[in-house]
Amino acid sequence: MTETNVAIAQAYYTALRNKDLAGVSKLLHPDVHFMGPLAELKGKEAVFEGLKGFMLVVTTLTVHETFACENKVMIIYDFPGPVGLIRVAAHFTIEDNLIKRLEVFFDPRPLLGKRD
Repeated sequence: MTETNVAIAQAYYTALRNKDLAGVSKLLHPDVHFMGPLAELKGKEAVFEGLKGFMLVVTTLTVHETFACENKVMIIYDFPGPVGLIRVAAHFTIEDNLIKRLEVFFDPRPLLGKRD
């Protein structure tokens, strides 16, 4: 089960990196809940719309580490954002072989024009 959940989370980032909208959509649970420093979104449609905006700014995405336990997966990655390298930790909950919950952790200050 853990290997399947890791594969689902990795497929999600592969689809994002490749700007594969259909690939991203098929991995999201209908009741997916996204939480991050800049937004909280509930439901597949809302999360999918938010991800479309994210895909516009992502040119590459480098996964550094992946950890998993039962239905939880944590992926550490970075991508070159509009103001420099953004380092992210993403925590997934997988249910019914779909992403049910995704919480991302990163410092949003550079994206908001703040330096301190």
